[in-house]
Amino acid sequence: MKPPTSTAPALHTRGAFGALLRQGLLSASKRRTAMIVLYALPVLWGIVFSFMVYLKYAGSANPLFGEERSAGGTIVMSLMERAIKVRSQIDVFFNVSRLFVLLVVGWFGAGLIADDRCSGVYQLHFSRPMGWRTYFAARATTLLLLGGAAVVVPGLMICTTAAFSSPDFSFITEEGTAILATLGYAAVLTLLYASVALAASALASRRSFALMLLFGTILLPDILSRIFWGLSRNTDWRVLSPLTSMRRIGAWMLDRNEWFDWPVWWSVLYIGGIVLAATIAAALRVRRMEREP
Repeated sequence: MKPPTSTAPALHTRGAFGALLRQGLLSASKRRTAMIVLYALPVLWGIVFSFMVYLKYAGSANPLFGEERSAGGTIVMSLMERAIKVRSQIDVFFNVSRLFVLLVVGWFGAGLIADDRCSGVYQLHFSRPMGWRTYFAARATTLLLLGGAAVVVPGLMICTTAAFSSPDFSFITEEGTAILATLGYAAVLTLLYASVALAASALASRRSFALMLLFGTILLPDILSRIFWGLSRNTDWRVLSPLTSMRRIGAWMLDRNEWFDWPVWWSVLYIGGIVLAATIAAALRVRRMEREP
């Protein structure tokens, strides 16, 4: 008979992952003032856009704009529907959320690994023992949850308002892909910022240095792309901006491609390259931390 296979290492790994994940989330929740301010901003914007979406459907149901009242009412209603479309509201929210998620990820992610290195706590984690993969996965998951909440919750608020305000839930049947686009954009945006923040936190010796590295990685290419675009008037230079490339990806997800001249796969490859490079850099640094005496 074969001896029973021990599941203790797997259980220990899952237990260590869960403990470190809870520790990271609890540590973030203790910064109540920062959490309230950082999450209040996207939620408030979500409420504003949700109200705009509600007005769109409320106006559609208002007999004041019906054809039986006046042709002027029909014209006003047509202009309102053009100005207030659900997809356009989500697209605008995507553009605004780029800043909100960056602030959340920067505040909570800059010190996620750098603080452990400064205090030496990481040596305690690795002595339990905890492998570098478990440590890295727990820290990455913590940041993905914190950053994702800043864009997923307001985005779903807008979609939920549209679903319940539309007649017979027509938003779900006619524009249901917008919900998937919201979740997809949130995943890509959070993954971009979280990977860069983890790399910055792992490579920098202090939290403040990690913040500068994070914002420099995201904002400096945006400034350079604007300069090159201004000199050459070639919009293809805007691909070099992570912010503009994310806007391009979001517009593609919502079938709003009329504002961009370059193929979406340029932006996809660029963002994917940043995520891959940042993830590899962070993972290699964490593995080296495990081997330090």
